[in-house]
Order: sequence, then structure tokens, then C-alpha cells
Amino acid sequence: MERIRTEVAAVEEPAARLDRLIAGIRALVTSQPLGSLTGVAILGEGRHVTPELREALRSARAREFEIIAREFAMTLGEEPSAGETLATLTLACTNCAALSYRMDHDVREVERILAGLRNAIVRLALGNR
Repeated sequence: MERIRTEVAAVEEPAARLDRLIAGIRALVTSQPLGSLTGVAILGEGRHVTPELREALRSARAREFEIIAREFAMTLGEEPSAGETLATLTLACTNCAALSYRMDHDVREVERILAGLRNAIVRLALGNR
């Protein structure tokens, strides 16, 4: 996430920042062993999770969400709630793309999901400019 954030921050124009975000998510989804699904899988199993591990995963996820929401709000000059909505959408699509890629290793499906994410962000945020 930090690498993606650095790459996004290197450009100023909102559409170019969005393109870098999508490219970073694509790389994350297709190159990480379990990507962002690790925590979801561990928490879903439940019975094997200690309270300490559960809390550590929740904390990491909350921090990831906070960073994404803040970056969206700052980049787009929007209210924090708009950043939170876009962060929720981004993380949901990232998880969907990661799960799809782990199941079928179909990059076309990842591209379809991320194109939908990009389109939604443009319509919700950039389209208002």
C-alpha cells in the first residue's frame, strides 16, 4: 500500500492519480501470494484465530482504510465521508479482484473489475468537477 501511495502522490492531476492507483491495485492483486484476502480468510475461519491476531488484523485493515479514505478526500478536495465511500468501494473491488485472480488466474477478469472501479470513481468523484 505504501508503494502505491507513493506512486499516486508523484502526480498531481486527479485522473493520472487514479490511473496510478488502479495500476498499483492490479500489480498488488496479480503479484501478492494472498493479497488483501489474507486477513479476510483468517478471520473467516474464526476458530483458529486468537483475539490478539484478530485485533491486529482489524487494526491493519482500519489503518489501510484510513489511508485510502484520507488520500481520496485530499486529492479530490472532498469531505471525509466521500473519501470513506470511495475507500470502501476500492477495498471491496480489490478483494473481489484478488479472489477472482486466486481462483482462476484470469487477468481479464481482474481488468474488468478494476475498469468498473475506475468508472465508478470517475462518475462519483471526478465527474463532479
